[in-house]
Amino acid sequence: MIHGDRERATRDIQKMFCAGGDKKIFSSIPFSLRKRLPGLHVNLATDFMAAAVVVWVWYGKFNLGLVIGLGMLLNLFFDGLAGASMPLPMRRLGLDPAQSSNIILTTVTDGMGFMAFLSLAVIFEQFLL
Repeated sequence: MIHGDRERATRDIQKMFCAGGDKKIFSSIPFSLRKRLPGLHVNLATDFMAAAVVVWVWYGKFNLGLVIGLGMLLNLFFDGLAGASMPLPMRRLGLDPAQSSNIILTTVTDGMGFMAFLSLAVIFEQFLL
């Protein structure tokens, strides 16, 4: 009884995160991309739309929501780039990337997110006022 419930819960959690039961830890990259990317794109689009709608409702400015959504997109790009490239120098220095990279990734996330949002706000200033 409990084993069946645990299996169903595992399948539900995998579906929530766009990872089916056929995806394994050591699956090939093309297989993983083919399986997960469509769901992640839908998730990303709904997150941006939600941010735009919330800003539009609170501030009455749809353009501000678009600037925040673009800032989020740029932030995610730089975070992914930093997260993917961080293990290489960490291993070369003889450090465990899982334990050593968190402060660097947090700094990149915060700094690039702040810079992306402020840069876009300056670029689109005429549409925000």
